[in-house]
Amino acid sequence: MNQQLLILERELGCQPFSRSRTDWHLTRAGEIYIEGAKRALFLKKETYLKIHDVMESQKFQQAGFKPDILLETSSTPSIVAMVRSALCCGILPRYYVDPADSRISCFVLPDHPAWDLCISYRKNSYLSRGAREFIRLAQEYWDQHLVSPQMDEYQ
Repeated sequence: MNQQLLILERELGCQPFSRSRTDWHLTRAGEIYIEGAKRALFLKKETYLKIHDVMESQKFQQAGFKPDILLETSSTPSIVAMVRSALCCGILPRYYVDPADSRISCFVLPDHPAWDLCISYRKNSYLSRGAREFIRLAQEYWDQHLVSPQMDEYQ
């Protein structure tokens, strides 16, 4: 780490940290550097998400489905609210639609689209007993009712 810090100091032409034997803290230059680094990481993540979206839309196109997407959201209740208000149509899990709601009409898509599901957790981190039990129960359910997932052992 010391070598990397020395390289960074050479590149910046200044010290990003004020340091002594017992204390390290950011200098103003270090604060600016960290702020920029956070923005760069955010942009990287956003770029990867956009690429993922492009790849997902190609799957739809290969299946012959070419939607005119005006809005994307991860909030399923928002989609239901917009459909109720006649602002759009939406694709969502059936259990979000109340069959008694006369403002919404729904149908099941042909070929039953598949959703890739996974349980994830931070690698090499502590999992509580409750979390481990939840993963065990989910894996047991998948084994009995659905196609077995490819899960790494969580121990």
